[in-house]
Amino acid sequence: MNSSLAFGSFPHQFLLVGLSWVEDKKLPVSLLFLFMYLVVILSNCTIIVLIKMDQKLQEPMHIFIALLSLTDLSISSATIPKVLTIIWFSSNTISSAECLTQAYILYTMWGLQSSIFALMSFDRYVAICHPLRHSTLISRSFMTKSVALIVARSILTTFPLTFLIVRLSYSDLNTIYDIYCEFREVMKLSYGDLMPLSIYMVILICVYQGGDNSIIVFSYLQMLSIVYKLKSPQARWKSLSTCSSQAILLSLFYISTSIPFYLIFYPDTPLYVKTIAEVLSFLLLPMLNPIIYGARSKDIQDGLRRLYQKLVRL
Repeated sequence: MNSSLAFGSFPHQFLLVGLSWVEDKKLPVSLLFLFMYLVVILSNCTIIVLIKMDQKLQEPMHIFIALLSLTDLSISSATIPKVLTIIWFSSNTISSAECLTQAYILYTMWGLQSSIFALMSFDRYVAICHPLRHSTLISRSFMTKSVALIVARSILTTFPLTFLIVRLSYSDLNTIYDIYCEFREVMKLSYGDLMPLSIYMVILICVYQGGDNSIIVFSYLQMLSIVYKLKSPQARWKSLSTCSSQAILLSLFYISTSIPFYLIFYPDTPLYVKTIAEVLSFLLLPMLNPIIYGARSKDIQDGLRRLYQKLVRL
């Protein structure tokens, strides 16, 4: 950044140096990222289009899967094109507007993703613990209101975070040791009073993430309690199989999001370790989500066959 930048102003651009370690590995790394990104686009778009077009896949769980695919696609598309641009064209600068937009999209999508998993867990809880009331409790009205609520909450709660970041005071340092813009990394470049922003972030984590996690934990404890009381092994297996795909993806979600958070406490972590951890979140998880659901959901498999037959007849 130019040293003439006035203290207290928000930087006009940032320098992303998280990929400096790939200088002699640009081709294989970029091809790997490109391949994974194309798989993310193809698989998630297929799931979204399939559930949108197939009337037999309009159940709440399938709609949640389509929303999850949409968030995965958004997270990957907000980061990977810029990552590939850095590798291919050595264009590792990002404007302040692009940086804030990228961070805003990511935080909004992460929040939305967490809420979707909470709703999916609640849906499975009702299906297993209150099967006769499932269609009543998880109604079309409930779906519309709950989805509108979590989308609005994600959008509105992230905006003050962006506003508080911009209002911080900054020096002429603008180097971000990461592959993307992240609010925590931008905060490291600031000086002055971080208390309002820190308090708001803690509130978000406790209320937002804490609320979603409480719903997930409650739902799974209730489900396990009901399944444990079943006497037939076949009945237990059938009950567990209805939420096995979600349990796998939920585990992967927590692993992929907790590793970067864990690395915060180790500032001397090599850049390539941080990059690998972030690829888990930006590429591997969005790539695995539709594959796992496609492989384990008979309804989606049947829907894919119906879609294929329609395409063949065209």
